[in-house]
Amino acid sequence: MPIRADIQKSAPGKLVTLYTVHAREIGGDLYHFTSTVTSIDQQPDPELNHPVTFGGVTYYPMAIAGSDFELTGKGSLPTPHLAMGTQLPGFFAAILGLDDLVGAKLTRTRTFVRYLDGQPTADASQKLLEDTFIISRMSSFNAVAIEWEMKASIALDTGKLPRRPMTRNWCG
Repeated sequence: MPIRADIQKSAPGKLVTLYTVHAREIGGDLYHFTSTVTSIDQQPDPELNHPVTFGGVTYYPMAIAGSDFELTGKGSLPTPHLAMGTQLPGFFAAILGLDDLVGAKLTRTRTFVRYLDGQPTADASQKLLEDTFIISRMSSFNAVAIEWEMKASIALDTGKLPRRPMTRNWCG
């Protein structure tokens, strides 16, 4: 059953949020994490406190809390915040060595537990629309957690719309 039909159910199942930090453009690597809480009730879920695989990619569990991801048709683009624990030493070292990951792309993928690899109904094509953001700054950092502020990938300062001059009533 497609994911679009699942989200219409009164009890669709456990929604899993997967995060990928694309730091290759700033000299790092790809980092894959999953939140140890379900996106529906925001309560820790012991079933998700282990690495999960989706589409052949392994996501490692982290204490992650995200906010302000909602995209509306009114006003400005979202500037979400993402806070995560500092328990993975390799990722922690990357943060310190790569200018706090500023400029790295973050992709948020949401799917249901039943579509994860290893499940009878595993299917990597069954996911909600992916959200892509650029890390714009580290807003807080301490021994327990790191928090970033992000901006929508379309809100980059390097481009402008339209990219070429447009002239009214002229084809050419």
